[in-house]
Amino acid sequence: MREQIIDLLEKIDLAVAESEGVVEPGALRPISELRNEIRTRLAYPDEVIVVGLVGGTGSGKSSILNAVAGSEVAEVGSLRPTTDQPMALVPGHHAAGLSGYLDDLDIESRVTSESHPWLCLIDLPDTDSVTVAHLHTVEELMPRLDVIAWVVDPEKYRDAAIHGQIRDVSAYQSQFIFVLNQIDRLQSAEEALVESDLVGALEEDGIERPDVYPVAANPAAGPARGIDALLAGLRARQESAGLTYSKLALDVEAAASSLSQLTSGASGLDFESRWSEVLKEVEELIDQGRTAEIAPSVRRLIADLAAESGDATGPELEALAGSVHDAMEKAVLSGEDRPAILLRLETEAGESIRSILRRRARSHAAVTDLVLSVNQIR
Repeated sequence: MREQIIDLLEKIDLAVAESEGVVEPGALRPISELRNEIRTRLAYPDEVIVVGLVGGTGSGKSSILNAVAGSEVAEVGSLRPTTDQPMALVPGHHAAGLSGYLDDLDIESRVTSESHPWLCLIDLPDTDSVTVAHLHTVEELMPRLDVIAWVVDPEKYRDAAIHGQIRDVSAYQSQFIFVLNQIDRLQSAEEALVESDLVGALEEDGIERPDVYPVAANPAAGPARGIDALLAGLRARQESAGLTYSKLALDVEAAASSLSQLTSGASGLDFESRWSEVLKEVEELIDQGRTAEIAPSVRRLIADLAAESGDATGPELEALAGSVHDAMEKAVLSGEDRPAILLRLETEAGESIRSILRRRARSHAAVTDLVLSVNQIR
């Protein structure tokens, strides 16, 4: 699938390039950024899986990071939120290969470890923090990770805000796992009930067959529990060759869908037949001595095309309508004859309109080809 995604990125390049001037630059920018993020992900080692720990205040994300690392690499404190900035646990052997990727994610805090050379684990800020920037950071990073590990605790595992966030990004649910932390606070019988209730809540969110791992990353007494099972689950996902590329395919599909929506108005406007009718009308107006009506007639057609375009070429056509109207008025006032007026119409209006519409057609063709290609790898 890797080669297919690379081919699709080239089609996105073409579609974005052909859509310049057809789609507003501000609307194209997110698509270009997503394309760049996909390329960045393709550039880092395939044998490393990037997992983000996502959860609310006090859920114990930092404790899980420490348990995985086997040492206190992340601060665990009583003051909340402890995690102000993302922290990455990076496999030392792949630190250089992941450096550019983490730079692009703006993750400056990094700790290297050789405990799990296949895993890059990122402790993200609390999603329910009073600091709004924390939630924004998490929302920006979540779609750019291979696996999202939602961390909840027995007290707030049904928190409405967290479940709302899960539903908002449920399109990526194949990348989700769920970690029920702090199970040491529960009796044995309670643990099974809480896990079952969590699964039910996730299914209500639209998550099919939620993958839940009960852990006690930092128990009050005794060693951590459930971390080995969590790592085994992540390792299995890392060894699944299609995981990363399935995620990237979703990203490509999202880019293609956005482009398709932005260019949905780029269908044909039947210009040639309508232009032919206008030219006949102009000839009749000249023959009947009603030359003052020529400029308004031509302007109406171009204004109609502008209104029907449904994209960024509309204002361009509207501006052309005004300039052609003024040019035709001057031509009539200066007494130009029929051949001169018709020639002016072709050179100043017809060819300019065709140039704009050809650009629209190229954009539409490139986007259509991209969408069809994306559909073939679903």
